[in-house]
Amino acid sequence: VAMPRAADLTKKVEWPSDIHVLDGPCMRIIDSTRPLSPFHMYRGIINRRINLFGSATGVSVLSAHSDRQIREYDAVTRGNMSLGLARFGLNLERYMPEIEAARKRGYGTRLAVYRGETVLDDGLAAIAVPIYVHGEPSAAISLLWPRAFQDAADFAASHLEPLKDTAEHIAEDMERLFPTEAVTGERRA
Repeated sequence: VAMPRAADLTKKVEWPSDIHVLDGPCMRIIDSTRPLSPFHMYRGIINRRINLFGSATGVSVLSAHSDRQIREYDAVTRGNMSLGLARFGLNLERYMPEIEAARKRGYGTRLAVYRGETVLDDGLAAIAVPIYVHGEPSAAISLLWPRAFQDAADFAASHLEPLKDTAEHIAEDMERLFPTEAVTGERRA
């Protein structure tokens, strides 16, 4: 459902987009427009688990959750060197300013110490916004670029509005195509 909208976004801004869904204590990459972008990017792997606390998509989704819900995600992943804050040498108290900053900006960015889910630094930066499916921030869409090209604030100044519009259209499409899920509480992206 999201891919046609993400493809249109990449055609418009040229930068690639990844679509992630909230999957328990992590984000999961479900599709990408990296092959459609004229800019070569590190190849993303579909169905890969992504750290919720470090990724731009995770930060965007967490920033749309309550502090209580964020504490619950922290409790589930505490001490986990792959999925938790321990991976970054952080505790929740030191992490929450990142969430507050994302809430003020209106988008998530990667933690400065997050280098992707690769063995080597992927060299990418990302901004992301949540996709609300039936009112729940259960997915996110990102735009990616080489970190050395531009800082997040300058990139967002040019591309945040089309990214937000795309997320809103995806949410509308999901609600139109899956109206009964509002009653059952099931979510898809």
